[in-house]
Amino acid sequence: TLTSGIPNPSIFKDAVTFSARVTSIDGIPTGSVGFFDGETRLATSTLDTSGFASFTTSRFLVGNHPITARYEGADAYLASRSDSQIQQVN
Repeated sequence: TLTSGIPNPSIFKDAVTFSARVTSIDGIPTGSVGFFDGETRLATSTLDTSGFASFTTSRFLVGNHPITARYEGADAYLASRSDSQIQQVN
């Protein structure tokens, strides 16, 4: 699950934080999450002990940015991808 950027909409050069949570019926996954603007990787963040990963950036240009989080899989956990969410930058 990807939470929308906070704040959204944002203003050019504002810091925006994205968070993702990875869950499983078989426990809390380990590994990392890649955050993407379209097909461009913005960051990779390691899951914490609750299954959360986050990152903050202030590098967006003005416009709409389709953000996704992609869990890269680890051990017995398969990779997965969130739905895209639009980050609006004014």
